[in-house]
Amino acid sequence: MRDIIAALDIGGTKILSALVTPGGEIVAHEQVPSEVPRGPLDAVQRIAASLDRLLAGNGLGREHLLAIGCSVPGPIDRANGIVVLSPNMKWYDFPLRAELQKHFPVPIPMDDDANCAALGEGWRGAGRGLRDFIYLTVSTGVGSGLILDGRIYHGARDGAGEIGHAVVLPGGPPCSCGGAGCLEALCSGPSIANRARDALLHADETLIRTLVDDDPSRVQCETVFAAAAQGDAVALDILRAAGRYLGIGMANVAATLDPRAIILGGGVIAGGEPILGPAREAFRRHVYPPMRGTELRLAELGTFSCLWGATRMVLDDETA
Repeated sequence: MRDIIAALDIGGTKILSALVTPGGEIVAHEQVPSEVPRGPLDAVQRIAASLDRLLAGNGLGREHLLAIGCSVPGPIDRANGIVVLSPNMKWYDFPLRAELQKHFPVPIPMDDDANCAALGEGWRGAGRGLRDFIYLTVSTGVGSGLILDGRIYHGARDGAGEIGHAVVLPGGPPCSCGGAGCLEALCSGPSIANRARDALLHADETLIRTLVDDDPSRVQCETVFAAAAQGDAVALDILRAAGRYLGIGMANVAATLDPRAIILGGGVIAGGEPILGPAREAFRRHVYPPMRGTELRLAELGTFSCLWGATRMVLDDETA
């Protein structure tokens, strides 16, 4: 008898696997590092091993698996289960569904991670009760899921919501997509860390230098937030700049789609007011006046938003 759902959240830093009951209760979960340099086939092997461990730990086998909901950085070809382009994972035209089904011959609905997070927040989090909202995630990358009239809007090529690759500063810093001046290149975690490394190389006086023992290669986004929490001027300036660009991006989204709310999630957003304050201020300054009523909300589900969304995707999938 098949009686358990698996949910996967595949990201550039970690892969989170979970077993979920059809009623929506997470009964077990496990996190493993993404190990991006090893390539996608190695990731599939480790996902299979992780799910096998979770199943065995709950007295279950592969025969109990109903379906696997899969959240992955996109854009993707949902119909064929192919990751078309995932710059942070370095996956290109990878047939993820087919490779997973070699281990688990069950339905595997897939969607972009931001879409899954939007589904999760709409089901169990900050989007409950809303039929029109945007989930915007700022982490290793910047992406968004568009819930319009109660449904995910995917676009003509499954690529809707790639706000991270909207250009907000022509001629700005290079982006992982090959462009320059994209929102992702200006307010993502790696972009914040890059600006801090530049500050060290230019001999700016900053607590960041002390936190990494004068080694720029050790600077992470978290380092900048730690310095900002102690009032470091350089760190605060870096986060203000990132927040301003984030606010401009949100203003553009609001003017285009007129959502009831923009829900903000991801590791960078978890840094709090040093980036959120400037983002809110820039949003108010730049938003099209009729859209000033757009609410800015914080996501509620944290690292589990994509897992909840992947589960919801399975429950909504008639083939599962």
